[in-house]
Amino acid sequence: MKNTSTILLAATLCVLVFVGSARADCCRRTKNVSFTVESGRCKDVGGVNSSISTCTITICADGTRLIGSYCGHYSCNLFGCNCGGGCLKGKWEKNFIERHPKYKIRILSSKWN
Repeated sequence: MKNTSTILLAATLCVLVFVGSARADCCRRTKNVSFTVESGRCKDVGGVNSSISTCTITICADGTRLIGSYCGHYSCNLFGCNCGGGCLKGKWEKNFIERHPKYKIRILSSKWN
């Protein structure tokens, strides 16, 4: 009987956590961007080389490199929701290019994660 009560309590807590996060704004969307840098190196803008002349980076909506798992202003819960300050907002690749004007970035492709 004690085992059943413990399992029921644990299941109830899991449901409450899920329901609470389901209503919250979640910041899980990211984009993988493939690009070239005319003036500089991939790492100068937070990217990594995917070939000799091509770079890749995972960005948030405001054009910043994804740091951690989610794109919230501050920390998020385990599900990427309830992020302090809400989600980062912007125009993705456009903001990425605008953040690094001196590197003359050219976007080759992008894909949602």
